[in-house]
Amino acid sequence: MQKTRLKNRIKQMLALSIAILVVLSMFTACSAQSSTTVINNVKDINGKRIGILVGTLFEDTAYEDFPSSSITFYNTYADLIQALKSGKIDTFLCDDATARALCDLDYKISFLPQLITNEKYGPIFRRSEGGEKLCEKFNRFIYNYSERGDLSLLQGKWLNAGKSGRDTFYKFQDLPDVNGKIRIAAVNDTEPFSFVSFGLLTGYEVGLMYDFCKEFGFAAEIVSTDIDDVFSGVSVGKYDIGVGLLSYTDERNERFIFATPDYEGGAVAVVLTTVAEESNGFFGSIVNGFDKTFVREGRWQMFLDGIGVTLLISCVSAILGTIIGFALYTLGVYFRNKNKAFLKFLDLYVLFVKRMPIVVFLMISYYAVFGNTNISGLVISIIAFTFTFAATVIDLFHSTVSKVDNGQFKAALSLGYTEMQAYNKFLLPQATKAIANDYKESIIGLVQATSVVGYISVEDLTKISDLVRSRSYESVFPLVATALIYFFIAWILTLIIRNIEFVFDEKKRTPDKILKGVDKR
Repeated sequence: MQKTRLKNRIKQMLALSIAILVVLSMFTACSAQSSTTVINNVKDINGKRIGILVGTLFEDTAYEDFPSSSITFYNTYADLIQALKSGKIDTFLCDDATARALCDLDYKISFLPQLITNEKYGPIFRRSEGGEKLCEKFNRFIYNYSERGDLSLLQGKWLNAGKSGRDTFYKFQDLPDVNGKIRIAAVNDTEPFSFVSFGLLTGYEVGLMYDFCKEFGFAAEIVSTDIDDVFSGVSVGKYDIGVGLLSYTDERNERFIFATPDYEGGAVAVVLTTVAEESNGFFGSIVNGFDKTFVREGRWQMFLDGIGVTLLISCVSAILGTIIGFALYTLGVYFRNKNKAFLKFLDLYVLFVKRMPIVVFLMISYYAVFGNTNISGLVISIIAFTFTFAATVIDLFHSTVSKVDNGQFKAALSLGYTEMQAYNKFLLPQATKAIANDYKESIIGLVQATSVVGYISVEDLTKISDLVRSRSYESVFPLVATALIYFFIAWILTLIIRNIEFVFDEKKRTPDKILKGVDKR
């Protein structure tokens, strides 16, 4: 009976998932209508709708050079390209080398050859004595590297040669530890400077950092992250060096030490081409989206790794949080007539955690509490979600036990039971059974909440989706796929919890299980 019910549920879930995918794909296909605005030179941009990538300096350029234009901000280049194709914006600004890489990957876009601004890009170091010494070494390196002609060769490989360098990877883990180990933060979506390909971080500035560490005898750990974490991490000392198309400004120079620039370029405007758009048809667009999202560069492996990270954080946090939450609540029961200060602490702890947005709590843990340590973002995520879920468990027990008839507790005391015995034998069994449904919902909520760990450079399922979008420049299909994966994870976890409940709930057990071990003769 149970197997038949499970098969039917699986069929229903598959049918529902296919229906969701088809409907969203139809919506995407219908909404992807190109803008009819024609921009032939930089002068045509003023008065148009401009897209800007969050965290870049092109915002100032847009406001100063195109005062009549409207500005819209996007988080990734994939979002910018999708907005351009769908007619939400008329153009977007990016540096010239990135524009060449984007146009190599998508024939529907091109960029105007005129440089709107001139920029210099280079690594950043922390404003400290150690940062100054490390920057001095890099400056000596870049001077010698340029004099030998190696810098021109590296730039030719990555910045001027289309796709030729994208299958080159650097083994930082093999660098010998001669003069110590450094941590490098690299922006993971600034192709061709630093980006993720085949699940590995690579690019022009990644190669530059590898050669620098090799020449000076540094062992190195390179971390794939976003631009916000690069600046925040370097400022608090979590990283020694930050790279990824970082340009100089006076404000940034107050917080960081900028090395000698390793590349000089500038902002250009990316526009739609006049090439007629090829139509692959509805099912063709689905196949193409699936190919770009999962097949190319073995991106399905990235999704599997992301699922593993999501499940690891969720399961470990749920188990540890349940143990800690139950233990703290039990201590609260024990001390309720002995130590009012402990009860006050529990109330403040639950109030603090429950009222604070989880992403803020996560970032405080990462940058403040563990800011000067080398503890990984994965471990910090588990710690943060463990204490968050512990607060949830305490709150569940508190609200449920308070609903149990207090007369039972008094009756147990009158029979000679201690307070803890009455709690363990009468209140706790009823409360545990009563919170089962809310506990299941809390675990599903925990899985969903882990989607924010990408803010501290943990490559969970959501973060992997963002990386794939930044590589494939498919904006919608990876998001739909990610939504379905979360849907299945929640469904599977619900089934697991439900079966555990079935084992322990005497009302749902079969007669054979109830009478197991009993002589039926």
